[in-house]
Amino acid sequence: ENLSGGMRISVATDFKDDASPNAIVSFVPQARYVFDFDSHPRWSAYVQAGVGLALIDGMHAAADIAIPGGGLWWQWDEKLSVGLDVSFHVLARSNTAFSFFAGPALRYQF
Repeated sequence: ENLSGGMRISVATDFKDDASPNAIVSFVPQARYVFDFDSHPRWSAYVQAGVGLALIDGMHAAADIAIPGGGLWWQWDEKLSVGLDVSFHVLARSNTAFSFFAGPALRYQF
C-alpha cells in the first residue's frame, strides 16, 4: 500500500551566459515509498528513485539517474494532494552533468 510507481516528465534549461542554453527533456519511471504520519493523517512524506532517459537539445541522449528524491505532501481531498518535491539527477553520457530540482508538486490518485 505504501509502495507505488509513476512516470516523471520534466523540461529544464541551464541558463548559460551564451546565446544557446541547453534544453533538457527527461522521462524517468520512478518507484516511491510513502511514510504516513499517524498523528497527522493528512500529511505524508516520501522517498523516490528512478532511472530513465534525458534528451539534451533534442538530439543527445543521456541516462537520467534520479537518486535520491523525496518530498512532503498534504492531502487536499480524497484524490488530490499538494506538496513539495525534491530530487537529485545525474545525466550520464560522455560528459556527466548534475542537476537538483525543488518545486511544487501536485498529485492526483485515480
